[in-house]
Amino acid sequence: MRALRLKDLGRWYSGGTPPRDRPEHWDGDVPWLSAKDIDSTRLRPPTTFITREAALEHSRVVPRGALLLIVRGMALAHGLPVVKTDTAVAFNQDLRALVCAPCIEPRFVYYALIGHRWRLNAHVDQAAHGTARVVDSIYGERIEVPDQGGQRAVASFLGRECARIEMLSEELAATSALAATANADGLRRLIFGTGAPQVPLKFYAKTGTGHTPSREHPEYWAPSECVVPWFTLADIHQIRDGRRVEVDETSERVSETGLANSSAVKLPAGTVILSRTASVGFSAIMRVDMAVSQDFMTWTSGPRLDPRYLLLTLRAMQPELRGLMYGSTHKTIYMPDLHALCVPLPDVELQLDIVDRASRIAASTWPLVDEIATTQKALAEYREALITEAVSGQIDVTRLSDAHMEESLDAVREGERPEMLAS
Repeated sequence: MRALRLKDLGRWYSGGTPPRDRPEHWDGDVPWLSAKDIDSTRLRPPTTFITREAALEHSRVVPRGALLLIVRGMALAHGLPVVKTDTAVAFNQDLRALVCAPCIEPRFVYYALIGHRWRLNAHVDQAAHGTARVVDSIYGERIEVPDQGGQRAVASFLGRECARIEMLSEELAATSALAATANADGLRRLIFGTGAPQVPLKFYAKTGTGHTPSREHPEYWAPSECVVPWFTLADIHQIRDGRRVEVDETSERVSETGLANSSAVKLPAGTVILSRTASVGFSAIMRVDMAVSQDFMTWTSGPRLDPRYLLLTLRAMQPELRGLMYGSTHKTIYMPDLHALCVPLPDVELQLDIVDRASRIAASTWPLVDEIATTQKALAEYREALITEAVSGQIDVTRLSDAHMEESLDAVREGERPEMLAS
């Protein structure tokens, strides 16, 4: 092997953007890529095309097999993404392209860049801002490159094994999605299969919403006085997966003075909340007295409505709630539509029985989903380790049989370490 600088692996090209006020540039057949078209190590199907004349004048066209790296923009927060093109493309100024020299196998470099990502990401962390600084920094990084036959052997091995890993990961993802769908379908059957009449929810629960006290009044936000939990969209992550029933912790708290001088109110424990803007349709029950922002609708149940049953009903009614959303970019369910919401209302005894049965269904579903997620994480880590050790020569890919690799995957499935990975 010999150590080569990234700068010496081939020719590097910058891109550009045709003028937006020239619509004739944006009606062509050349794919034009930006950072949004790259997902870590995968190229999304292109959605923007420019003319060949615009590409030659304002951007750059690189051939199939070129490597594209994102070198600036928000995507760098997740490292230094790299993809391999499967057709000729043009690209914008947020990307750099590497067209490998004739003696360099592009597929090997692609995997080498992934295998050395931790080193490249260190340059991103240091540079933080400025395209030139990131690019100049990584150009000097060196990777070990075998002869062309060795490059092809490593690239073919990794292409085959990564495809095998991805296929297994996709199968696991499909199983996880099927389990989650079965859980959702089971919940809908429980809620809508009782034959209970649909009633206006506002007659059986006190409706409300929230507000944000003015930030222009520091006295409303005095740290020593901010004691009331205040649930906002910043806290949605707690309930996004639909598993958690109750919430009591918030990223921010408000003061009683702030509440008194705004439309926000402190709501009692047991109140059900539903997000209605931006991240729409997520719900939970307040475990303690709390306030909410204006992004939420709230229902405080009366004696004929169990809050846990109401929570399950809102989660079962996701299709109906999606039908109430407006907006192309930022989705919103407007208050009048939520005030008019109707729900099935059986007697309280049956409500409690539904809550119990739904809990048993969830108890048989989510452990499976969690187990799959753990295996998928292990597969991703195995893939990264396999790539790193193959491109650095720590394993001899010519001596690893299909049977050996299958045993390695079986070990990952069982939560064990594959034998051929270096300790």
